[in-house]
Amino acid sequence: MSNENDYYPTSDLALASTLHHLGISIEALDREYGGKGHFLFKQSKELERAKEAFWKRELVVEPVGFMESVKYIKNRIYSQ
Repeated sequence: MSNENDYYPTSDLALASTLHHLGISIEALDREYGGKGHFLFKQSKELERAKEAFWKRELVVEPVGFMESVKYIKNRIYSQ
């Protein structure tokens, strides 16, 4: 990866699943943070808007698609 400042790391399952559900690509799963896996998302204005809306509880997502994203995230965690 280029510069670590180019990526946003999160281990928050709900946030990572929401970002994935919104179509924001997971660039990598990094297990370097004390053994806890962090999903890395490329920094962008879209990512910043989505994170802000997530933390402000302003997002509404389609539930079946969201649960598919949760399953995808868990699969990524446990398959590596």
